[in-house]
Amino acid sequence: MSNVELVEITTDSPADLIDAWVAVRTAAHAVDEINTALPWRDSNVGGLAHPVPGGVALVFLLRRDGEAVGHARIGMPTQSNTTVGWIALGVVPELRRQGIGRAALDLLFARLRAEGRTRAMSDAALALPDGVQRDEAGAAFLAATGFRQVGSEVRRDIDLSTVDVDVETRLHEAALAKAGEDYEVVRFTEPAPEEYLGDLAVMNGRLSEDTAGYIENWEPAPFDTDKIIAYQDAAAARLFRRHHVAVRHKPSGHLVAWSFLAVVAEDGRHADHEITVVIPEHRGHRLGVLVKTGLHRYARETEPNLRWIQTWNAAENGHMIAINEELGFEPIETYAEYAKDL
Repeated sequence: MSNVELVEITTDSPADLIDAWVAVRTAAHAVDEINTALPWRDSNVGGLAHPVPGGVALVFLLRRDGEAVGHARIGMPTQSNTTVGWIALGVVPELRRQGIGRAALDLLFARLRAEGRTRAMSDAALALPDGVQRDEAGAAFLAATGFRQVGSEVRRDIDLSTVDVDVETRLHEAALAKAGEDYEVVRFTEPAPEEYLGDLAVMNGRLSEDTAGYIENWEPAPFDTDKIIAYQDAAAARLFRRHHVAVRHKPSGHLVAWSFLAVVAEDGRHADHEITVVIPEHRGHRLGVLVKTGLHRYARETEPNLRWIQTWNAAENGHMIAINEELGFEPIETYAEYAKDL
């Protein structure tokens, strides 16, 4: 299938190429994703202009004999895991099992080698015993092409329209009482107040250290205030509205617990619950419950059309899983991470 080619997509690409790239992403999304926001055009184009900091991203349209048949992306970390290239690949559903994916993967491997990367990584969905029925073709494809599983996370969703608000309120008030007078809740929508940036960098670094252990041979990434600002700029370019709830420790003046979610402005109904972290010295005060219940309350105020929130947890993170299930999150599927030495 040597007539498959990678056409790199940038902000300077002609509009028809960008339109084709968004169209094939949308077509693949329809069968590969379960109840998530669509890959909206303006959000994706914004991402081309403002890549996520700490790495380099290359985005491609797949073409066969001039026809758009899929999409691909390579993410290459630059501050840690600098031998890794992260691959995302999708083929238009009606053209699958024709060798397009394998041909594209060979081209992506060659590009990674040319960039000096020696380890390819990717992920794929797996069904849970009590979860949603799931096509596991992506995982089978990775296994067949030499990848091996090196980690996994379980996705959980909550439907805000079905939540018992009285129960949530009781959980929030009980957590607030457990925290005591030394802690107070703060809320903000990006951009974050300047006085919080340093603490957000510390908590991002803490989370990076915690989660690195869940994936084989994965290194934590460094964070500073400049990187936090760059993340905010990249999110704004993608038309994300990001809402935060944190807990401030009054005696020290520092934020010591934090949670936030991101809503794509073009959608408004779906949110990714991206981070929840509590500094170790302040664990045991129900601060995790406090920020998560507070975030749901804040989301209802700021996002009236929001209905679904999704989050991910490694199986080893039993404490956070327990909190999510207490709030009403239900398991949907597993996302497994895979690696292959190049």
